[in-house]
Amino acid sequence: MIIYNLLIIAFGCWNVFKKNKALSPIFGLGFLAMLGLTFLNVYNAHEPMDEKILTSVAILLGLGVLGYILIALSKNKLAQVGAVIMAAVGFNMYVNNPHTPIDPSIQLDTESELIIRLNHKKKEKLTAQLNALDFVSNIQPILSPQDANSTELDDYITLNIKDGYDINSAIGTIGQVAGIEWIEPNEVLELDIQRTKAPDTKSDFIKSVNDPLSVQQWNMQALDMSTYYDLFRSGQYAPRKTAKLFILDSGVDAKHE
Repeated sequence: MIIYNLLIIAFGCWNVFKKNKALSPIFGLGFLAMLGLTFLNVYNAHEPMDEKILTSVAILLGLGVLGYILIALSKNKLAQVGAVIMAAVGFNMYVNNPHTPIDPSIQLDTESELIIRLNHKKKEKLTAQLNALDFVSNIQPILSPQDANSTELDDYITLNIKDGYDINSAIGTIGQVAGIEWIEPNEVLELDIQRTKAPDTKSDFIKSVNDPLSVQQWNMQALDMSTYYDLFRSGQYAPRKTAKLFILDSGVDAKHE
């Protein structure tokens, strides 16, 4: 977060003092250096490449918008300084609370309200930091692979927020811990299985096949497969080519994760 703040300040100062022959080169070089460090930080982040690209594009767009505002305010230095300060404050407000407040109507797991992804290289340290927070309890890994060094599945944990503490405030506080990749509520979703009517044992599909379990194949009845069977039997349609199919069953890998 410090790098982004320094980037905004360097960019703002470069624009504010760009007509000053002494300060303009200094702030210009400072801005380029901070921009390089920012992109290096994004590149080294433990994120998929598409997220890194989106972050880089967002940074450039943000600087472009700020630059346009500073050009529009070029005749008022005080307004330019105010715009830079507002940009830095706005960025910090976003970092401190980047998520949309959780809808109170959604149902969360009462024993593990949040799912968190930790930086792979800092997970032990981050777990200790989260345990030190007074509103956090019951930190548990979601998965426990046998060989943790060959996978990143153990980077995901769940934790519970103690009763009486606002979950949105908790997310804001946890989000400020360096190395937290992302946070999301552990929502409980219940499937509403629709009751279906009893299968029609006298349907055309059941009569047209010799499968003893056809009475359970409601999907075939819903697709009216008996019509297709009649077409195949009629001889009106025939395959242009025939092919032999081979099924190779190599068994089950019991150690597969």
